[in-house]
Amino acid sequence: MSIIRYSDDGLLPLVLLKYKQSIRISGCRKNDFPVVLCEAIVGEFMVKMKKADLTKRLIAESLEKCLKTKRLEKISVTEIMRMANMTRQMFYHYFQDINALIYWIHLQRIEAYTEEFYESKDFVEAFGNALEEMYRYKEFYKNIITYEGYPSFSDLLFDQMYSETIIHIGEKRITEELKFAMRMYWHGVTDMMIEWIRSDMKIKPRVLVQYFYDNLPRTLIRYYEK
Repeated sequence: MSIIRYSDDGLLPLVLLKYKQSIRISGCRKNDFPVVLCEAIVGEFMVKMKKADLTKRLIAESLEKCLKTKRLEKISVTEIMRMANMTRQMFYHYFQDINALIYWIHLQRIEAYTEEFYESKDFVEAFGNALEEMYRYKEFYKNIITYEGYPSFSDLLFDQMYSETIIHIGEKRITEELKFAMRMYWHGVTDMMIEWIRSDMKIKPRVLVQYFYDNLPRTLIRYYEK
């Protein structure tokens, strides 16, 4: 669903809530820009976004099919795209490399739980749900942590959690001491998550996330207390 909103300055932004993206028609004001045309532009943009999203999903499904018979390091872009009945060049239209595809798949799986945290502010519940989702696909995660591409999955995992913390706390509120605590904590969590995956996820997700919560540094804990 797309929603058209007018800004206070009279310029007409087209807000595409589903994709968290917005575009502005330069020089067009709400009194002289037909809403029908706005809806047409939004509709066209949405169609393109949906098509791109569908193509990415088909490529992701192709990779997962390949992973059923091969280790990730043995799979090439050519093989992935052959499985998807697409050209090799099409892959690079959507992803920089196989690592980018892996990360996209991971983000798709946990996106709902990231949004859940921003709404509920419940660290244990939202993070626990994300870990349970990873547990459902543990063979996939056991495979991808062995991949030696750059950046590694652990690097991407750290960057994602560190960046989400900055968003949650607010960049202007982050001191050097807090930044140090964040980096130390999320590096530790990342290492433990990789170890958890490597050990066949023997610790239950809810137990693991409680460990993570109970060991938040004192400088961080107040931002995660309900």
